[in-house]
Amino acid sequence: MEAIWTCFFPASEALRSVLAQGTLGDLRVARAEFGKDLTHVPWPVDWAQAGRGLLDIGIYCLQFISMVFGGQKPEKISAMGRRHETGVDDTVSVLLQYPGGVHGSFTCSITAQLSNTALVISTKGMAQILDPCWCPTELVVQGQHKEFPLPPGPKECNFTNGIGMSYEAKHVRDCLCKGLKESPVIPLAESELLADILEEVRKALGVTFLQDKY
Repeated sequence: MEAIWTCFFPASEALRSVLAQGTLGDLRVARAEFGKDLTHVPWPVDWAQAGRGLLDIGIYCLQFISMVFGGQKPEKISAMGRRHETGVDDTVSVLLQYPGGVHGSFTCSITAQLSNTALVISTKGMAQILDPCWCPTELVVQGQHKEFPLPPGPKECNFTNGIGMSYEAKHVRDCLCKGLKESPVIPLAESELLADILEEVRKALGVTFLQDKY
């Protein structure tokens, strides 16, 4: 579950419920964007530290799309991207085709501010998670806007909406108390699938790191 705290925010849980109920009809498209200018931070653009946009922030976009399509393995993956002058992947766009001709796409960037939203389009309407989509507190379904206030706690936690990490912590505790060896929300198979897709995209982009030799 490392770095997938997004799944445990109430806004994400509400969207999963909407999808499970079939409120939006048949799925057609899922789309996500996550981009911030991180060039002022040393490690994201440091090739020696395997700095990159895809594996650090693109994972949030991919997890959203995988959640929408029920953890299915995509039939086809297409990708294109831009390299930073240091050699790391800078801005990346990915298209994923799933069974039935439906598809998801995402763009991530460590040098440009993107919309930082995620949406689902189906035959009966649309649902959208608003900025910041990786730690969401707002969901719009069929034009109806709903807010999910963060739990009480410190206002500054190093990360945007950082107190929201408590949602994941509570889920881990609940799993341990039940004697579970993996999360029913993000099982091991899901983590492995996400890792495999990201590696395929990275190879398509031709991005390599020193760590690949080990």
